[in-house]
Amino acid sequence: MTTRPILATLAILFAPGAAFADEAPETPPAEEPAAAEAKSAPPAPAPYFHFAPIFGGQVFPLGVGLYGTPQLRMSLYRSESRLFQTTHFGIGAWWRITPAFAEIGPRIDFTPIEVLTISVTARYVGSWTGSAGSHIPVSALANKRYATRSEAEGTAFATDGFELIVSPTLRLKGGPVIVLYNFSWTHTWIFFRDGDTPQWVYDGGLDLYVAPVDRIIQQQGVVLGEVLDGTKTKTVLRLGATVRHRRARVTGDRSVNVGFLGTVKPVPHVAAPDIILQVMAYVLDDSGERVLWAPNIAIAFRWTFEKGPGVRGIPGVDRPPE
Repeated sequence: MTTRPILATLAILFAPGAAFADEAPETPPAEEPAAAEAKSAPPAPAPYFHFAPIFGGQVFPLGVGLYGTPQLRMSLYRSESRLFQTTHFGIGAWWRITPAFAEIGPRIDFTPIEVLTISVTARYVGSWTGSAGSHIPVSALANKRYATRSEAEGTAFATDGFELIVSPTLRLKGGPVIVLYNFSWTHTWIFFRDGDTPQWVYDGGLDLYVAPVDRIIQQQGVVLGEVLDGTKTKTVLRLGATVRHRRARVTGDRSVNVGFLGTVKPVPHVAAPDIILQVMAYVLDDSGERVLWAPNIAIAFRWTFEKGPGVRGIPGVDRPPE
């Protein structure tokens, strides 16, 4: 079982939004000029702790997993401008556990401006023998049939691997429309614990045929409409469409998926998760078997916990959610 195709891109689904406070006292106190000057001054950079666990599951392929990114973050320059409200630099860890594999490693996040986040992750990936998340040896790339992969799952190798990932994300919001674009470049190394190293393997986590040393390029775009913005009701509801392209550079294996994506935050409470539903069908699949058949259906629950002086927002501005 594996959850890598869906959970690896969930972090791009939360675009910031802000609400400006415009209330002022009817009778200003005598010290108002000094207070106003202090209020307008941008807050000094300060540290805070950030943790965003995600629990999710999917079918076609079947999988379930839990992952999180605990980080110590430092707020950067912030102002009333929508471009500088949650800027930060964070250093921490990435971890994920599933019935098929486990991942752990350091991660850096850098948001110099509201519309751009750059993430760099270096992680160890370990899989166990016979699991769908481990690696199936392939003698030739000519036969990419889905049935052949399913029959060979029992012969999958247990592996150790390392991945270096660089991933920038762009987020734009105009009125009720949110546009997101994520690009990720992954250099992967796979080491087999037993037997000889095959020339090619099927990676169940990526759903691609890859070489033991390969480079994976993935792009995903999302367009969401904000049906409920949390003002008239406490619920934030966003619905839209998504498209994803994934390609292994050495083997040339690739796929393109399109489908529906929706997010909902039922109530603005720290205990209430963001709920993400994604339904994606293949429109391009090198095996030629899964086009417009058995769409991947995934659901995930994401919580965000933050604590520390750097969490505070801009004076006069409600801090937007990430």
